[in-house]
Amino acid sequence: MEKAFKFCHPVPGVPTPVRITDERTPPKTDCPRPRSGRIIPNVKNIPITLPFFTAAIAGVSIASATPLTLQVDGANSAVTLSGTVQAVGASVPLQAQGANSLVANYSGAIPVDVTNGKIQFLGGSTLAALQPNDWQPGVGGVSGTAQASYAAKASISVLIFTANALAASRNVALDTTSAGLPITAGTFAADAVNFTFPTAAQAALDFSTTGAVSIHGSQSLSGLLVNNVGNVGTWTGASGAEILTLQVNCTFTGTTLATDGTPVTFHLAFNGQIVAKNAGTPEVPNVAFTLPQTSGAPLTLNWSKTFKLQRATILSPSNWKDVLVDPPYSVTPTQPGEFFQVISR
Repeated sequence: MEKAFKFCHPVPGVPTPVRITDERTPPKTDCPRPRSGRIIPNVKNIPITLPFFTAAIAGVSIASATPLTLQVDGANSAVTLSGTVQAVGASVPLQAQGANSLVANYSGAIPVDVTNGKIQFLGGSTLAALQPNDWQPGVGGVSGTAQASYAAKASISVLIFTANALAASRNVALDTTSAGLPITAGTFAADAVNFTFPTAAQAALDFSTTGAVSIHGSQSLSGLLVNNVGNVGTWTGASGAEILTLQVNCTFTGTTLATDGTPVTFHLAFNGQIVAKNAGTPEVPNVAFTLPQTSGAPLTLNWSKTFKLQRATILSPSNWKDVLVDPPYSVTPTQPGEFFQVISR
């Protein structure tokens, strides 16, 4: 089969997936045509076609000069989860399953428009909670563990009976939108920012109980959160190096049915802050491939050392884990689907 190569430059902070599958005919895609202005993410699948292999990397497009895409400072962006679970006639608080299991750091990007002394959150944010550890229950509330952003437990007592509950949230992501908010002395009204769970993220809170009551299920996390922020956001720094600080104080209530029909209600509160920076023109990770000439031969990946490689075998829910190697890295696929991405360290 003829080899076809098309590349678009990736963006740091925006995952650059490399998909290895059995697909022989990938979808047609084109690199975005550049226009003048700043770089903002616009992910496209760019195929590299070989027998039994399809690879895809993320691209960028160029937008007008006014909008900015702020990169989230993951080390200083953390949000804590708290709340209650209500089931079988009792409402009890959520407790941590383990150390820091109710605190998550966030990564991603926030598109904003800063014009005429106002800041507007444009939507399309990729504020994703990291999933560094495996927690109970498994996906859908089944027995086992899987990567999760938050993990909680609770003890539910009804009369003389006790049920032990476990819950883990996965694929948690937030989007931000607003009208133009006046900036006064470097501050703006953060309570006017809308936080939502993007439907496309497929965020969920998986749960199960054992003991007197044995049920399991999954609560979808989607739609608008209630913003309870009472303080201000800040926009500081010199032109080209601005820093956004956005407080998070939101609540979400959802009711779902367990597999046996038992209604389960979660009252969740998210509290913390997101810090994002205008870092100017981002570094490009320079992803490169040495493609196999025959089926079963290894694929060699190369990338900038300032980025790190991650691998997953499924994308929904994702199970990204760091590959602790320096470039280049050769891999012979052993799973029906293997996925690779490079992200900022």
